[in-house]
Amino acid sequence: MSKLIIAAAGSGKTETLVNMALHEQRPVLITTYTDNNVEEIKSRFYQKIGCIPPNITILPWYTFMLSHGVKPYQDLKHKDDIKGVCLTGGTSTKYISKGSNEYYFSSDGSIYADKIAQFLIWLNDITQGHVIENLKALFPIIYIDEVQDLSGYDQELIKAFVDASIDVTCVGDPRQGVFITSKGNKNKKFVRSQMIDFFNSKLPQIEIDKDSLNTNYRCSADICALSDTIFPNMSHVVSGNNEQSKRVGCYFVRQQDVDEYQEECKAMQLRYSIRSRVNNNYPTNNFGLVKGKSFDHVLIYPTEKMLDFLLNGTVIENPEIKAKLYVAITRARYSVGIVYDYPEDYKHKLNLIRTYK
Repeated sequence: MSKLIIAAAGSGKTETLVNMALHEQRPVLITTYTDNNVEEIKSRFYQKIGCIPPNITILPWYTFMLSHGVKPYQDLKHKDDIKGVCLTGGTSTKYISKGSNEYYFSSDGSIYADKIAQFLIWLNDITQGHVIENLKALFPIIYIDEVQDLSGYDQELIKAFVDASIDVTCVGDPRQGVFITSKGNKNKKFVRSQMIDFFNSKLPQIEIDKDSLNTNYRCSADICALSDTIFPNMSHVVSGNNEQSKRVGCYFVRQQDVDEYQEECKAMQLRYSIRSRVNNNYPTNNFGLVKGKSFDHVLIYPTEKMLDFLLNGTVIENPEIKAKLYVAITRARYSVGIVYDYPEDYKHKLNLIRTYK
């Protein structure tokens, strides 16, 4: 039976997928949006058994669709060889009529990333379901990791798999919706943290598991409690990290104390973008690029909206900013520092963030 597993940060979702795949004898596809996550999945197999079993195929989402769904049938629409995938920052071909060759393909013969799933579904329709049936013969079992990254027609393709009785297991965390595959209008209300609503409304037959991966083994209890406040309508996450460290918890750190904090914690600095001012003497990364990574300590340089939420509880309306704050906080095992020049008499409303000094 197909299912959706909601996985908290640090809950071991990739390890769970790998273990599930190793118990299968039939052909299995494991796919995910980013190349980095593909390499992480592959490395787990090598760590566990020293190889990737012959019945298991691991591919990035776009590569899977292009190689096994689009290219075998492309002559029905596009005679020339498809050169690759054209990544776009927003919605491609806004002013080109739907269904034309130019709607799907760039001038150099690449297919637009936000159009691959739509093109595959079109091919399936005109072949009376043959495309999906062929995929089912190749991969009767499909595991989709980081499913919160899929949006638009990519979500519709998941529905097509389930409707065709492919055994689909989707794993992801709606709170970590940093990336999305499409910014078009299709299923626009189901992106990022609202991803679960797509399954509730369009795939009511699918099993939704909110409990089995709800323990965060990475983060301390204080960090889990703070991250829970960002998405208060989602299930409370339990901390499974009982290890001790000299510095544990969440702290506001004044600019003048950053060097002292770093001398003690050796924290990874996290910023929203490269334009954010940081201390250049210490390692730095952007919020969106550390998804899936872990550090003992992090030091966050918040945006104004993030700081307004942390200080006053003001809801963050932008779902991308909300997700990036959640990702940044949940990278730390022991402590989270947040750069803010607090006044001498400062007291946090919820007592979740203490002052460093």
